[in-house]
Amino acid sequence: MAWAEPFNFGTQGAWPDGTSVGDISVQNMTRKKANRENCNSSNSDQTIRTFIADLSPHLPNVMLIGIVLAKQSPRSVVSRKYPNTPRYVFSFVLRDSVTDFIHISCWGSEAYIKELATGFKVSDIVVVSNPMVQAKQSSDYEAEEKYKPSTSSSFQLSLSENHSSVKLYTGTDVDQFQSLLHQSIKEANDYYTLEDVIANGQDLNGHHINLLVLVKSVGNVKDIVTKDGRSIHRCEVKVFDDTTLNFSIILWDMSAIEQTYFWIPKDTVLFFADVLIKFDSFRMCMTATVDSKTIIISNPDSPEAHSLYRYGKGCSDDVLFGSDNLPNQDFDLSSVQDVYTALNLILKCEEMKMYPGQQTVVHCIVFAAFTNFNIDGPLNNVVSQRCASCKRRVNLETGFCNNSECNMETANELPVPTFDMSVTISDHTGSVTNCRMGGSVCERLLECTATDFTMMNDRQKTEKKWKYLLEMCKFYVKISPVMRDSGQEVTIRVLSCSIADEKEAANCLQ
Repeated sequence: MAWAEPFNFGTQGAWPDGTSVGDISVQNMTRKKANRENCNSSNSDQTIRTFIADLSPHLPNVMLIGIVLAKQSPRSVVSRKYPNTPRYVFSFVLRDSVTDFIHISCWGSEAYIKELATGFKVSDIVVVSNPMVQAKQSSDYEAEEKYKPSTSSSFQLSLSENHSSVKLYTGTDVDQFQSLLHQSIKEANDYYTLEDVIANGQDLNGHHINLLVLVKSVGNVKDIVTKDGRSIHRCEVKVFDDTTLNFSIILWDMSAIEQTYFWIPKDTVLFFADVLIKFDSFRMCMTATVDSKTIIISNPDSPEAHSLYRYGKGCSDDVLFGSDNLPNQDFDLSSVQDVYTALNLILKCEEMKMYPGQQTVVHCIVFAAFTNFNIDGPLNNVVSQRCASCKRRVNLETGFCNNSECNMETANELPVPTFDMSVTISDHTGSVTNCRMGGSVCERLLECTATDFTMMNDRQKTEKKWKYLLEMCKFYVKISPVMRDSGQEVTIRVLSCSIADEKEAANCLQ
C-alpha cells in the first residue's frame, strides 16, 4: 500500500480527492447505510462492517475498516497471571470518519506481535476483524490513560492472537480514507504557538499540548544504546511557525520516525496532538517530545494550517536558516553597493528586532575603525574549537560536537582551531559592538591560520593588532535576523575587512 501523497494546499477547504468538507457527512451516512445492508464478500459468516460510531460493549462479529493515524512499536509487558512470562503488545489508532477514531491494542507472542506490527504503517488502510470491544471507563483504562492517545470513541479495542486479525484493505474507495489523514482530531485553533511555549517556559514542563508548525529540517536517525543495553532510535526535527523560527521536536519511536521520511522543509505543516513539552537543561531551552499519547496530522485541512503554509512559502531561507549559517560562507562582495554608517547599522538592528519574521538579510559596506580588537587577549576569545565534520563549535567541557545532526562516523576526530571573535567598529556616528568576525576573513586579515596564531607569542599578536586598531578600514557586513528561544535577535558578521582607500572613504562619508 503506497503512502499518502502530501496534501495539495492549492484548494483551501477541499479534500485531496476534490470532495468539499461540507459533503463528507452526506458521504458518511450513505456509506453507513450501504455497509449495513451488504455483507463483506470475503467474510461469508455474519461478519458485517461496523463503524466506530456504532460500537457497543461485547458486540460480536465486528469488522472495522479505517486508516491508521498513529502506531507504536511493539514492547513487552509483565503478565499478571504469569509474572515470569512476558507478554507482547503494540497499539495503533484507527479512524473511519472525520469524527470517529479509536485506540486498538494487539496482544500475543513475541513472534506474532512483531510480525503483525511490520505488516502495516501509518497511513495504511486496514481491516480489523473480531476485536473485543471494551468501555473506557474500566479501571484498567483509567490507570493506563496517561500512556494512550485521547480518542473520540468511548470505547477501546483489544485484539488477541488467536481470535482477531488485521489485514491491509484491498477495496477501491481508498481516496475516501486517505482524505481522513488531513482532518485534524482537535479543534483547528486548539494549539499553542511556539512563542507561547517559550513564554510559559518551565510552567509547561511535563504537560501535553497541541502544536501547529512547519517543518524546518529533519535530522538523521541515530541509534542509541541505553545504560541497560537497549537499542533505541532518536530523530530531531526542527520546526517553526510565524512566531518562532527554531524549535526542536524529538521522536524516539521508529513508527513515528518513519513518518518523517516524507516531510518536506517549508512545505509540510504538522499538527501535533498531545505532544510532551520538556525543558532541556543541557541546552537550556524548551523542546517537545513525541510519545505514546501523540498523534501527528500532516498538512491538516484548516484555515490556520493554510495560513501557516503561506507564511512558510513567503519566508526567505536567509531569515529561516540565518541561525544555522556557517561563518565562512562565500558571498559575491562585488554585488554589495549600499554604504552604512555605524548609526545606520544600529537603527537597522532595532528595526529587525521590532518586526520579527518580516525582515531579510542586509549586506552593506561600512567605513570605520576597530576600537575593540583584542587579539592579544585570552586565546579562547579569538579562536574556537570546531568539529572536523560539520564545523560547528565543540563543547569545551565535554569535547563533543554541539550539532545533534553531526555525522557520527567523523564526530570523534580532533577539533579544528578556527578564528571566531567579537570586535567593535566605530565611526563619527557611533560604535557597533559584538560584530562577529572569523574563519577565512581573519586568516586574510592577519595573514595566518588559526593554528599558526595559537603558536604566536604575545608580542607577535600585539604587532598584528596595532596594524589595524584605530585605522580606517573598509568593512563588508552582513546583518541577519535570528530567532532564538528568548526572541528575535540580530547578528552582525564581518564578511571582509581591509585598510580603506582614503579617497573612496572620503567620498562615501560625505
